[in-house]
Amino acid sequence: MDIEPVVGIILTGSTYHGPLHTILGAIFGSLMIAVILWRFREELNSISLKLKIRQIFSFPVLLFSALVAWLTHIFFDSLSHPDVFPFWPSEYNPILIGPIAYWPSNLILLTLLIIALIIIIKKRQFRA
Repeated sequence: MDIEPVVGIILTGSTYHGPLHTILGAIFGSLMIAVILWRFREELNSISLKLKIRQIFSFPVLLFSALVAWLTHIFFDSLSHPDVFPFWPSEYNPILIGPIAYWPSNLILLTLLIIALIIIIKKRQFRA
């Protein structure tokens, strides 16, 4: 979904968060991701088993996971980017704080990533 800002930087020199940074874009994008992951579920399952990570590859779980991840991304981008309109076609962003929210929100996400990695490592050690 962050292809939009990269393309904007290449073409115009500035970022642009477009339709993929909306709730509607998240729904359609998550559906596409879930379909792709569902299609490759056997290959992904073999990789998960080699890493000793048990995964559930049911379509509803894939769709829900993709949607939660995408909406979380949109929420955190909405805090600091004035060109993100999560409730499109309305061009109003009720949760925009401004650029001051960029580093704190990234710190929160980094902290959550570290916690998730610790949990995954602990689970792998427990099963080994």
